[in-house]
Amino acid sequence: MILITCLDPILEGIFYVDELVAGADSKVIDRDYNIGSKGIIAGRILKNLNAPIYLTGYLGGLKGQLMANILKTLNIDNDFVFIKDESKSRIIIRQDKRTYKITEESPRITREEINAFYKLYNKFLDSFGIIC
Repeated sequence: MILITCLDPILEGIFYVDELVAGADSKVIDRDYNIGSKGIIAGRILKNLNAPIYLTGYLGGLKGQLMANILKTLNIDNDFVFIKDESKSRIIIRQDKRTYKITEESPRITREEINAFYKLYNKFLDSFGIIC
């Protein structure tokens, strides 16, 4: 089994609009929510290739809960340390061939949360053949 570490996952809200004009309301014609980070993307690819994977890292707040729910619906096994700060998010606006991205700052991780992750990670070390 492959353990994949995701230290800074991001919740992406992708909004499609016909027209984006400064100062005016833009009607969303479609939207999608996705989870990003190199680790999660690699995990999803490996999962699609039927590789046995397990994700770990940090999640926080309502965004973290939403990301955990998305992983559950994708049948991706995971065990994250839940932190006090809110997980990062990104708003992506797509208009025709143009893309605009607005990204929040990463959450702050406390010393206690780092120690909780080390404890969880050490528990995993003997259980996985590959660690990313």
